Parts: sequence; structure tokens; C-alpha cells
Amino acid sequence: MVRYRKIGVMKQLKATGLTTFEFLAAQVVSRLWLIMVITMLINVGIDLIVGFAMYGSNLNLLLVLLMGAVCMISHGLLVAVRTASEK
Repeated sequence: MVRYRKIGVMKQLKATGLTTFEFLAAQVVSRLWLIMVITMLINVGIDLIVGFAMYGSNLNLLLVLLMGAVCMISHGLLVAVRTASEK
């Protein structure tokens, strides 16, 4: 986000008609997709290798993972937007 602001990507996006909400939602969804796929692959892989028993609902696990990932991604974007430099 800081790099986008420095090189003027945000100003270029205004010319396309893309709203700020749509841009931020796309950032969150793209990162969320990646996190969910990687986590599910790790979960399935470890289950095949180790064979751990799942006591509980996979749906509840997925919902908690989804909510936590959205919170962490949003927090990271907030920090990135408020930071003045890339360091």
C-alpha cells in the first residue's frame, strides 16, 4: 500500500472509476483466497501424513479461520496505510 501510494497507483485508479472500497475489498479477497488455500492444503497434508483425529466440526474450524484471517489482513492493511515509509 505504501509503495502504491509512492508510485501514484492510487491516483491512476481514480481515473478508472474504481472506488476505494472496491480496491481494498479486492486486496482482502485476494489475500484471503491465498491464505485459505494454503491452510487447507496444509491441513489435508498433515492429516494424510500424521492421521490426526478431528473432534469437532470442520465447518466451525473453517469459519474461525476465515474470521481470523479477515481480521489479520484488515489489521495489516490498516498498518500499511498509516505507515509513512516502506521500512
